[in-house]
Amino acid sequence: MRTFALSLGLTAIIIAVALGYALAVGSLTGLPPVALLLAFVPGGVAEMGILALLVGVDPIFVATHHLVRVLLVYAVIPTLAARGSGAGGTSLAKRDSDSVD
Repeated sequence: MRTFALSLGLTAIIIAVALGYALAVGSLTGLPPVALLLAFVPGGVAEMGILALLVGVDPIFVATHHLVRVLLVYAVIPTLAARGSGAGGTSLAKRDSDSVD
């Protein structure tokens, strides 16, 4: 039950943050907040595209934002992992394989 409550709370926080950004960007750009919310909220590209169609938002706009987010994650996470792998510059995988005998 504790895990469910934590998951529900985290989901609410993520949606609230996405809504806040959607409203802020919408007020600055004039784009519809519902389109921005669907673009900013985490989820699958296909699912958000279908939701965009259902609410009358351009699914290409929504899918493009999700694709850019995924590509950024794939580009940034390995860089951060390499920087955080230790002072000697060895990767975590190499250090783990060295310790197994």
